[in-house]
Amino acid sequence: VEQGLREVPTFFMNGMTQWGNVLIYFKLPDWVKDFDESLAEKPEDPMDVRALKLFLKGDDDYRNERLKFVPAVVDGPMPVRVLAPPKKERTIHGTMIPITWTLYDKEVTASGKVLHPLVSCCMDGMSNSAVRNLAGLVKKYLAKLTADVALVIDEPRHDEKRSGEEPRACLGMFRFEHVDVDKCPDFPHHYSASEHDAQPSSDVVSMEESAESIAASEQARDLKKASQLVGMSTMELHDLTEELKVQ
Repeated sequence: VEQGLREVPTFFMNGMTQWGNVLIYFKLPDWVKDFDESLAEKPEDPMDVRALKLFLKGDDDYRNERLKFVPAVVDGPMPVRVLAPPKKERTIHGTMIPITWTLYDKEVTASGKVLHPLVSCCMDGMSNSAVRNLAGLVKKYLAKLTADVALVIDEPRHDEKRSGEEPRACLGMFRFEHVDVDKCPDFPHHYSASEHDAQPSSDVVSMEESAESIAASEQARDLKKASQLVGMSTMELHDLTEELKVQ
């Protein structure tokens, strides 16, 4: 709060992986003044406003069923490019990842400072083996990767009865661009400054060495692993890699 977190209505996402936490912030619309009166639906509300109001008013199950991540790899080594090619939408559904939701309503401090509403979304990317394997593969190539991710409110998957009936909205978009997690700060710190300088982590050293020595055979194994993660046949993988090579 001291750093200005609640100076505007905010959506905060904390993605927990085996190699680090990914923190994403979105500013919510100014009309989100609280989680009560401002969420009342109006006849003139456009589709995206209706979708967000229903999303914020809903319970945890409602939100998990409708939250979706739509990634698109812009550039990077082939094993990660096949995971989410630009012309083929792949979706990670909120029901695949354990999510904890906490909504902090508008508050006024004793000093009169207004704390605007905050939506906190904490995702456990380590409980699901498929998501964990996906995160591990992405981590290996993260420093060479450029990928866009859209956070979307959509209809529940496999619900043909309601198909096309519910409003939809894009909460926001963010980009991973050549992120080097070895240069990110550690929280909490495990070493003092002198200890860290004198005894560099062997994991960091090994990751730096491996990042520069990824052989073609290793990329081929990762390519096969990536195709298995998204349920792609050998023929589909061949056709997609040939298509990506000319893009």
